Parts: sequence; structure tokens; C-alpha cells
Amino acid sequence: LTAALLEHWIDADRVEMVPTRKQIKQGLERLDLWIDRESSMLVQMRMVFPGGDEKTITLDSITPNVPVDDATFRVVP
Repeated sequence: LTAALLEHWIDADRVEMVPTRKQIKQGLERLDLWIDRESSMLVQMRMVFPGGDEKTITLDSITPNVPVDDATFRVVP
């Protein structure tokens, strides 16, 4: 993650999570979460894998509590 990317989320708090269970450690070295200070919503997540690979997911244009039609969850036999 570059310094420029971190500056973009200056109004967010970073939470670093490190797994303690051996099974999880084998697949994930660390999980970093950026939480927006104003909305308390997740705005970015970075997964660091054993061996040094990283995957960063940035969430933008978030609209919370959007109405969802009940039909979306209806199962038709």
C-alpha cells in the first residue's frame, strides 16, 4: 500500500488484525481494515498473505440501508 493511498483515507482509523489460530495463519498473515471515522463504515481492506502477496479492496460510493424489495429474497419452487 502506497503512502498516497493511505493519505486518501486520512479520516479513517486503521485496524490491524493478526490471526492466532494456526489454520488461519497458514492462509492469512494479516488483515488491515480502514474504518471511516464519521460513518463507522468499512472503506478499505487489505489482506496480506504468507509469502508477501497482498490484496487491497477499496469501497467507495457506499449507500447504507438502501431499501430492498422482498421479491429479491423470494424463492420460487
